[in-house]
Amino acid sequence: GGTPSSEAAVEAALDWLARHQAPDGSWCFNHSLASPCACPNTGTSDGRTGATGVALLTYFGAGYTYADGPRAPVIRKGLQFLLQSMNVNSAGYGDLKGGDTGHGGIYQHGLAAAAMCEALAVNRVLVRMVSSDSSVKFIDPSGKQVTLSDLTKLGNVLRNASQLAINYIVYHQDVKAGGWGYTPKSAGDTSILGWQVMALISARSEKLATPAATWNGISNYLNTVAAGSGYAYRPAGAPKASTSAIGVLCRMYTGAQRSDPRLKTNINYLTGEGPSRGDMYYNYYATQAMFAWG
Repeated sequence: GGTPSSEAAVEAALDWLARHQAPDGSWCFNHSLASPCACPNTGTSDGRTGATGVALLTYFGAGYTYADGPRAPVIRKGLQFLLQSMNVNSAGYGDLKGGDTGHGGIYQHGLAAAAMCEALAVNRVLVRMVSSDSSVKFIDPSGKQVTLSDLTKLGNVLRNASQLAINYIVYHQDVKAGGWGYTPKSAGDTSILGWQVMALISARSEKLATPAATWNGISNYLNTVAAGSGYAYRPAGAPKASTSAIGVLCRMYTGAQRSDPRLKTNINYLTGEGPSRGDMYYNYYATQAMFAWG
C-alpha cells in the first residue's frame, strides 16, 4: 500500500536514524547523547537497549536485513549491541533492561526482546532463500559472501538470545493478575503489558517457548482493565484511547475471534477516536489494531 511519497518518507526517517546511531551501535531516547547534533526535541531519557530495539524494528519493518544492502552495517551494529547488552542470569533468563532499575527498565526489555525475536524471523527467511535458490547471494558490509553456514550459526545465536529474553518476560510477569509492573512480579499496567505481548507474539511465531500460563495471565489481566468500550490503564480505571488500542490488539493476539462482540465494540471506539495529531503512542497501537482487524 506504499506510495512513492510514503516510501521516500520512510527512507528519510531511516537515514535520520543512521545518522544518530552511536559508535557502539546503540541508539538513545535522548539522541543527542548517542550522536551530538543540532536537532531539536532531543528527548530526555537514555534507554539505550529500548531505543536500539525500536530503531531496529523500523529497519526490519522496511524490509532491510543485516545480510545485504545499504542498511546492513547499521543493522549489524545495532543487533550486536543488543546481544552484548544482555545480562544472562543463572536462572536461565536474559535481562535486556540495560541496567535501568527505574520505571523504564521493563519497557526497554520488551522493546529489545521484540527486536531480537524479529531478527530471528528475518534470519529464518534468509536461510530459506539461500537454501532454496543457489542463485541468491548476500554480500556483507566487508564484501564477503554470507553463506548458509554463516546464517545458520547466527540463527542459533539469535534463537538462544531470544529465548533467554522471553524467559525474562515470563519470569517478570505478575502471576496473580497477569500483567507486568515496573519490578518483577508486581502489579502492572496496560502500557507495560503491550510491549511484552509484542515480544511474546514474535516469539510464538518463531516457535520459542511461551508458556500457556503466561497467555492465560494476559487474558485475565485484560478482563480486569476492560472498561466500557475500551480499556483502562489499570484495573477499575476509565478507558483511554491509548490503552484501549493496546488492549484490543492484545485481545486479538491472545486468540479472541472476530465474532467476539467485545472486539467490534473496541474497534468502533477506536474508529470514533480516529488518528491523533499528537499521541504517537496511541497511533502506533491503533494502526496495528486496525490492520489486524482488517
